Amino acid sequence: MPKDLLVRGFDDKIHSKLGDIAGKRGVSLNSIVKDAVDKWIENNAQTEKA
Repeated sequence: MPKDLLVRGFDDKIHSKLGDIAGKRGVSLNSIVKDAVDKWIENNAQTEKA
């Protein structure tokens, strides 16, 4: 089940830039953040195995 996530530290400028990129790519802002988190988790898992 999806959960809400509060992301602190995103000011209006960053949020606006991400919104522009999302709009140009035809994806949601949520999908950009989820992709970044998924990649971080994958990278972290690889680091732990090494």
